[in-house]
Amino acid sequence: MTIATLDSPAVSLPRVQFVLRERGDDGVRTPLAAVAQLQERTVFIPASLPCGQCGPCRRALMSSCVSRVDWIGLDLQPTRPIPDRFAYAFDTHALPARQAVWATLLLPWLEAMGRAGLGAGDLSFWLGDNHTVLLGAFLATARGSRAMVSGPAWVAEALAGLGALPYDVRPTFVPVDQLDDQALAAQTNAPNGFIERHIYTTGDDSVLWSAAGALLRPGTTLVAFGGLPALAGLPADARIITLGNHANPDFAPEALAALARDPALATVCAALGASGTYDVWPHEAQA
Repeated sequence: MTIATLDSPAVSLPRVQFVLRERGDDGVRTPLAAVAQLQERTVFIPASLPCGQCGPCRRALMSSCVSRVDWIGLDLQPTRPIPDRFAYAFDTHALPARQAVWATLLLPWLEAMGRAGLGAGDLSFWLGDNHTVLLGAFLATARGSRAMVSGPAWVAEALAGLGALPYDVRPTFVPVDQLDDQALAAQTNAPNGFIERHIYTTGDDSVLWSAAGALLRPGTTLVAFGGLPALAGLPADARIITLGNHANPDFAPEALAALARDPALATVCAALGASGTYDVWPHEAQA
């Protein structure tokens, strides 16, 4: 397999049009991704790119790259040319350029589902203490999975606050103390009494991690972002996958296609923007 690196032949500096930013606890807004003009193309580029040379990159685990490089500064200006390998062109008639920057938030979830092999009919649990867990759950629903979301009360409020969606099927919020009962009911009603379970966890909430451990059964797949705490009584044949906290750009084409195809994701992204944690520069009034 040929792995592109940041030392690969680079094209000219991109001309930035839109930037998705995340507000940290200190109030500083950090660029996450940009849409730019590059060689007469409209392209999506994650703000932090893998080096392509470290051990994780050589094993195609770019979300765990230890030598990532940021190509765009806090002033939202490019600091270096971008290899063509990391500039993803898309059709602006199908997906508006301003909306496309949100694709970066889909990348971790798409990688997680791809590595876990989530498919139609599978039961998936999305346990997290941040708003982006809703994106993962909606992506799972689009794949035909029965998705259940759990977390703090504001996650339930955010899901309920999405209002009317283009279709009726949406993830279900389940309180933490009811997850095991809901999982048992789904398994009981499944053909042959078996349904494949997938658990996706993010954050460090000890209550959610305890719930994840309680959901584990033989054959369960657990995907953890950023590391895995000690969980007692892991089934011998449970499948454990750990992923880094960075976006893997290899999933950018799939993320862009999902945003163009599924209007419900746009609704979730709008809610994320309204939460104040994320914003798209320039603001609507400036654009």
